[in-house]
Amino acid sequence: MILLCALSFGLNSCTHTDPDAAYNRASRELEEDKSTSALKTVNEALQGPAGKDLVESYKLQVLRAYIVVGNDPSEALRLCQPEPPVQLAATETPALRKLTQGKAYFYNGDLSQAMASLTEARTIASSTSPQLQSKIAFMQGYVVKRQKGDDAAEQYYRDALAFARQSKDKVIETDSLINLGMILMDREQYDEAITELSAALKHSRSLPVDHWAEATALGNLGWSYYELGDFDQATSFLKDAKAAAAQAGRRANEERWTTDLGDVYLSEKDYSQAEKYYLMGNSVAISNSNWYWSALALDNLALLELSRNDIRKAEEYDRQLMETAKRVADQYVHSLCAVTTAELAMHHNQFSHAERPLLNVIADAKQRPSLLRRAQSDLARVYVALRRPADADRQYRAAIHTVESARAAVKQEERRMSIFDGWPFYDEYIHFLVGEGNNGKALQIAEHSRSRTLVEGLKTSETKEPEASVPDLSILRVQNLLRRQHKTILAYWLAEEESYLWVVTPTQVMIRHLPPKREIEQEVQAYTRKLLAHGGIDDSAQGQKLYDLLVRPAYKLIPNGSQVIIIPYGSLYKLNFETLVVPGAKPHYWIDDVTVETAGSMVLLANSQPKRSDTSPSLLLIGAPVQASSEFDVLVHAEEEIQKVVTHFPPKLERIISKEAATPSAYKSNKPDQFTYIHFVTHGTASETNPLDSAIILSPQAENVFRLYARDIVGVPLKAEVVTISACYGAGKKAYSGEGLVGLAWAFLRAGAHQVVAGLWEVDDRATPDLMDDFYTGLKDVGAAAALRLAKLKMVHSEGVYRFPYYWASLQLYTGS
Repeated sequence: MILLCALSFGLNSCTHTDPDAAYNRASRELEEDKSTSALKTVNEALQGPAGKDLVESYKLQVLRAYIVVGNDPSEALRLCQPEPPVQLAATETPALRKLTQGKAYFYNGDLSQAMASLTEARTIASSTSPQLQSKIAFMQGYVVKRQKGDDAAEQYYRDALAFARQSKDKVIETDSLINLGMILMDREQYDEAITELSAALKHSRSLPVDHWAEATALGNLGWSYYELGDFDQATSFLKDAKAAAAQAGRRANEERWTTDLGDVYLSEKDYSQAEKYYLMGNSVAISNSNWYWSALALDNLALLELSRNDIRKAEEYDRQLMETAKRVADQYVHSLCAVTTAELAMHHNQFSHAERPLLNVIADAKQRPSLLRRAQSDLARVYVALRRPADADRQYRAAIHTVESARAAVKQEERRMSIFDGWPFYDEYIHFLVGEGNNGKALQIAEHSRSRTLVEGLKTSETKEPEASVPDLSILRVQNLLRRQHKTILAYWLAEEESYLWVVTPTQVMIRHLPPKREIEQEVQAYTRKLLAHGGIDDSAQGQKLYDLLVRPAYKLIPNGSQVIIIPYGSLYKLNFETLVVPGAKPHYWIDDVTVETAGSMVLLANSQPKRSDTSPSLLLIGAPVQASSEFDVLVHAEEEIQKVVTHFPPKLERIISKEAATPSAYKSNKPDQFTYIHFVTHGTASETNPLDSAIILSPQAENVFRLYARDIVGVPLKAEVVTISACYGAGKKAYSGEGLVGLAWAFLRAGAHQVVAGLWEVDDRATPDLMDDFYTGLKDVGAAAALRLAKLKMVHSEGVYRFPYYWASLQLYTGS
């Protein structure tokens, strides 16, 4: 981080012969990051009459010292050697002198003297020059960080931030926020770091000059999101950081942002891109003699080649890593070396050689959670290979504890969702447990990781502590629920080596082995493309293949007429299982045989609350808004849908909000928690980068204010039995490993709705009025899942275009608590 020397002085018109004007001009040039021009202005003034005036020349000499202190601290000390004239006692010059001396001592490595000078400066400034207090406190933070570390420096940066806000010093405010963000990053408090860094980024873009703050804020935001497992955000910020650095014409930190980008691509298994950025990062690090970042790049290159099973290249990078690490006095780098060496030994089947270095890394209590989890998972694999299952299980549980502790430290729900994407070790543990024949425990581990934020938010989690012990999921309780509701659960888990399906009936729990994740994902993507292109039953080979992959292993336990709860995983959240094609003499969609609903986890189902037993169900309907933007066309059939839905409720028990009145604020102000059913008829958007930025499009209540965001929906508690989002992409686009598909449907479930009907893709405005009419017709008698199925079947067996899944399969039923 580069400390700027901009000062906030008054700006007046000036000439070279006017000492005050020269002083003010030089100050302004410093604010504009033009230190060369500022020095020239001061020197010219000193050559004029001001140079012969004891008071004026002293003031200019101190300013000159402040300008040159970074490049020539000894010269700055010489210029500040004389005591200031008494005439300047009430001005800012004495405080500026002490600030300059403090910086000079810091640059010369005399930290104790630097702190003594800065303490004096702060005392003087408190009465004579409050505008300097932010700069003094900020410099104190730098010195104390070098002396005692981040914890001691934090308060000085917070003081600097407070002073900067008082004096409107945007430069120091921005720099303080960045340094606070970096302190939080070092503590691995990444969500809190994001808050500080986001504020710093906003301020940096409002500064009159680029002083490297933007690139620094962007890069650190990118790494913070990477550590939280949000690779989309990480990639975006890191690329912007590289661009901002290049635009500023400086290469500082380029090796860091470049290597960090390699980490993102490696996590996404894009090996060619990862290699490109690691090699680039290592090259820049070597050119800058930054051996720390060279070591990190080399370690990751070794990891990359291990992932590719190119042991020869991995060993060569490991050799270079060992040589580079000798130049780095950093324990983290040496721990990385130990773990990488152990992983190489594991690839050579030398498992006993790998155990000791991994144990040593794990024993270091100060180890970073990300490296600790890696070492614990590696050691578990060592014990699996050595046929020590009890030790392997203990290490996997220790890794769970590490991940859970890191996740618990993330305060904001939204930023907690992606943790399991960044640390996907659950796959290994589940594979191990299945291999040991412990299928029940494997199921509990899988369920422990599902819909975590949703479960915690609804206060149904059976464990509140971030500990390694498996939560007490009662399969008996789940089976009792299934018995009462006459349902069967199909719970999926997709993993690299092998995927699994647990079939849970009122009387049995069985596991089925499925193909690897990649094979299933490719089929899901191909079939979804076909459905969106209006493919039908006549061209159903891919639909039949997916049925064979995902359902046929359990079909003997699912007789026709069954009610099936799907608990998806990963890409399966974006698949409507009703569209799978049952092979045979007359191929047909699976919806003809069963009633399907989707749930996030068995924990949610087992702890579901009783539905309200209103004798007279009520309706809140919001829709048919006025056009808020040219981006969203007027829905021609919205009014028709409204009229058909309202016929199913007594006028006294329905509240219709449409046209200009259908604004975002109207949702909360109409007390949605009082209604049994809530229905939206409008457009919807889904954000893949920030899922809680998904929104329902309503009438504008102010300029550009027409979106009811998912994050706002979460904050309004509900008791509704069913929320229907008759809009495009209501289900969302972003699926997290530990949360599922997050968007508008998730938000309503998180708010307390029991069930949500929402769209996986675009909802056809022409088809939905009749579909919703049929849905509400059956809702009271057969429940939401069966009613939605019957409404869809009417379309499936029609003669027109509505028989194609594109029109009827977008809307799905999601079950929560």
